[in-house]
Amino acid sequence: MNAIQGFNPLRWDCSNKGCYNTSVRPRIEHFAQCFPRKIAMTDIDGMVEIGGNFLMLEWKQPPGSLGRGQEIMIQRLTKAGMPFRVYVVTGHSQTMEIEDFAIYENSTVQRFVDVDFNDLLASIKGWADWAEVNRR
Repeated sequence: MNAIQGFNPLRWDCSNKGCYNTSVRPRIEHFAQCFPRKIAMTDIDGMVEIGGNFLMLEWKQPPGSLGRGQEIMIQRLTKAGMPFRVYVVTGHSQTMEIEDFAIYENSTVQRFVDVDFNDLLASIKGWADWAEVNRR
């Protein structure tokens, strides 16, 4: 894959500052006591808002799948009428090679297989173009 240039707000140098997960990421398990049953916070791998329209990215390493709690949350965020799209991608984060992705939106899910990273980029770019025109 070619080097991609763009802004990444997570400019963390592991070789200088250590592992990001142990040095910076909050220990969300400390909040477990706040919630009933076995409800826990989830992390979000990426999120953007354009004109009141929201896109969220959830990345899973192969053979990744959503946990039941994440799936319920995503289904509720993307119910019909909500300006929310969620991409759930299965792929290798170091190489950015993907195996498949799903789009959750308007109470539906579409799954895409036999795709590559460029297909994902095109889909996200299409959403961004739509969101820019359909600012709320």
